[in-house]
Amino acid sequence: MSQPDIPKRRSVAAVGRYALALACVAVAFMVTVLLHADGLVSPLFFLAIIVSAWFGGMGPGLLAALISTLCVAYFFLPPAYTIKFDPAHIPQLLVFFISAVLVSSWSAVRRRAETLLRRARDDERHALDPRRHRGPGHRPRWSGGSAPVLAPRACLGRVNPYPRR
Repeated sequence: MSQPDIPKRRSVAAVGRYALALACVAVAFMVTVLLHADGLVSPLFFLAIIVSAWFGGMGPGLLAALISTLCVAYFFLPPAYTIKFDPAHIPQLLVFFISAVLVSSWSAVRRRAETLLRRARDDERHALDPRRHRGPGHRPRWSGGSAPVLAPRACLGRVNPYPRR
């Protein structure tokens, strides 16, 4: 893999995560409309935010929270199909948006912790690997078997004080 491919892959992955967020909100909207949910419309949108944050991270989770909040305000709060809404709905929208932001941030913390645990596990495996290079003054030397024997350079080429019998 060449160096220019790495940023390209990262950007494609980022676009995919944000597309997932938009798709989750779209599915939540379609299901809410099909169910004719007049009273309680936010649970499906909240589920879309959770899925977006879990699989996409904090950025896609925040995008899903913003789009979901706007969608609820525009399509479901009176007066419908206008961005103007009754000031009495502001606390509901704020609670919805703040809880969505919290879920997104918790997802980002979870993802960061998973990454750190994965790195620590890989570092530990690398440190415990007997075949790895042990730094200056050491080089692997193969005995007759399949496992390497590590010996300092100073010992290589010296006569064995314990000859085989």
